Amino acid sequence: METNRRQKDSAPQIRLSVIIPVYNVEKYLRRCIESLLEWKESEVEYLFVDDGSTDHSADILFDYAGRDTRVHVIQKPNGGCASARNAGLSQARGSYIGFVDGDDFVDSSMFDKLLNRAESGNYDLAFCGYQEYYEADGMCKPVDDDCKEESYVSGTYREEEVQNLVIRTKVAIWRFIYKREMLEYNHIRFHEDIKRFDDLPFRVESIFMAQSAVSVPECLYYYRLGRAGQDVECTDERLYVHFKIFEYLDRFVLPMKNRRLMDYLQIVKLNTHGFALNHIDKKLYRDYRMRARKQLDENMSWKRTLCLMILYGGRRNMGWYLRSGSKRI
Repeated sequence: METNRRQKDSAPQIRLSVIIPVYNVEKYLRRCIESLLEWKESEVEYLFVDDGSTDHSADILFDYAGRDTRVHVIQKPNGGCASARNAGLSQARGSYIGFVDGDDFVDSSMFDKLLNRAESGNYDLAFCGYQEYYEADGMCKPVDDDCKEESYVSGTYREEEVQNLVIRTKVAIWRFIYKREMLEYNHIRFHEDIKRFDDLPFRVESIFMAQSAVSVPECLYYYRLGRAGQDVECTDERLYVHFKIFEYLDRFVLPMKNRRLMDYLQIVKLNTHGFALNHIDKKLYRDYRMRARKQLDENMSWKRTLCLMILYGGRRNMGWYLRSGSKRI
């Protein structure tokens, strides 16, 4: 069910649609909403997708929807973040698409700056830096300056530079805005049978298919850490979802027969599995490590993988990768 949506035939031009999945985040939701509404642009729509919340999140959303016509509420049974984002995508009307998590917040200038830069060169992607916001003490920490390189600040239409973003930037799909035409042409959506880390395949697919990108060299998104229930905190079998994610991405990339994309995807695999091994319970460590090595060796020789680590800064993964062993070494 959807409420407070204007009829399409009478609606003004929408430059940007921001999709916000919401599930039981009533404690943080008002700050998120108010940070978005500080930007007074009229040609933007905020699509809040209530994914079957059991707290008062929906009441908060309807309250704001009654006060600001840019706020739209979509309600659906609980199906996970991927299904919530897809529900928003199916109703988005903006020329560009952005995402915000319901427990995070933004600088009031973020989408204004991203949208103006994206529109200035008709770029497929525009992105900014972000800060980690720590729940315990309210401290903020800017994350690596991976958006300040000149080729991206000026804007690039070079395919290799755009695709290189997949290994040069953090996952963080909410620091980007995406041209809707590009997403639709390439049929890019979230995989709904992936119940966590669904942003990873979306990020890889959208960056590999984009033909241009530009950055805003400021940290304008605030990513909340330390909240109970965050996937980033999991240390158990939930991390095994990465194997399924890379099965999807192999099916996406391999038919293209593009060596550069295969190399970049291998680096993403290495870094992702390395992240998982740094967090997983000790009792699961060896099993995960062996499975990760097997997956990495399925489509590429171990020698090439080692060369990629050296070329693209993944040497920190060498230890666990080599310890996993194989008869080919």
